[in-house]
Amino acid sequence: MRVNPQRAKYTLVASGLTDADLTKLKARGFRVQARTRGSLGPRAIKLRLPHGLSLDQPRRAVRRINANAAVDFDTYYYTDAEPPEGFLTETPNKPIHAW
Repeated sequence: MRVNPQRAKYTLVASGLTDADLTKLKARGFRVQARTRGSLGPRAIKLRLPHGLSLDQPRRAVRRINANAAVDFDTYYYTDAEPPEGFLTETPNKPIHAW
């Protein structure tokens, strides 16, 4: 059985970064791969990481530039997969329960 990857290897997602923050990140080798306009909420940005770094190093670099920004792994979600063991869910007419 083939296992789907849990997250992207070379990208992070961030929200709350300013244009000045992006300029600093680009100078450090980051690239903006995609972004939202931010018309309904904060702008979300997909950052391509510099070569040779683990995922944790770029996350720390983004946080050093803007401690108020939200930055995390670019996680994949699969609609055809079963929820992980212990995953909690809520339905409109039923209380929260574990699978």
